[in-house]
Amino acid sequence: MKIPDFKKILSHKSTNSYQSFSMMKPHHDWKIIISIFIYVSIILIAVSVYFWDKVRKEDIFETNKEAVGQSSLINQELMDTTLNRFKERENKINNFPKTSVLNIDPSK
Repeated sequence: MKIPDFKKILSHKSTNSYQSFSMMKPHHDWKIIISIFIYVSIILIAVSVYFWDKVRKEDIFETNKEAVGQSSLINQELMDTTLNRFKERENKINNFPKTSVLNIDPSK
């Protein structure tokens, strides 16, 4: 097996004026790039349609539709306790005598 001389290959001009080196085929490369893009696009569209159909039929991301008790974001017991404490403070403030007896300073 003979190793090719890369200097000779790269320096050799092709007969086609559109190609600078004999190893490169720009028109062929573009065909490959476009065909790969088309195949990937077709695959992506097919997968998208498949998942769209699954979601539309509710086969994927299925949830249990059983009735679960009503959930709350707050602890109702703690909320009631807090409200009761505020009511007690309000009652204490409202029941505070309006006219207070001034304490006489005994040092005078």
